[in-house]
Amino acid sequence: MDLAEWERMRMRRRLWQDVLRRMQADAEVRVVRARTHTGRPLAGDAFMAKLERLVGRRLRPLPVGRPRKPKAKKQMTVAYFYSPDIKWLAGFGADKTEGDDEG
Repeated sequence: MDLAEWERMRMRRRLWQDVLRRMQADAEVRVVRARTHTGRPLAGDAFMAKLERLVGRRLRPLPVGRPRKPKAKKQMTVAYFYSPDIKWLAGFGADKTEGDDEG
């Protein structure tokens, strides 16, 4: 190994040791510990999306809980009846024709 390369490696090691010895903010420590505990990458949304495409699987957690049911569309119920005494069709949405008797 070249002596210059050896010196560069020593400097990188010292720099890395300085980074590790530096005091971390409590918030940073909590985030790193949470991600270490869950096994999820610590990255921004854009990078996470790129990682998910690269590995072909979801890396971000799904929302907690059961998925909500889709809202049902309101439908109008129509009831029709016919009686021989009443000669017109009655029900919601059906109009009585002119001239018919109500019976």
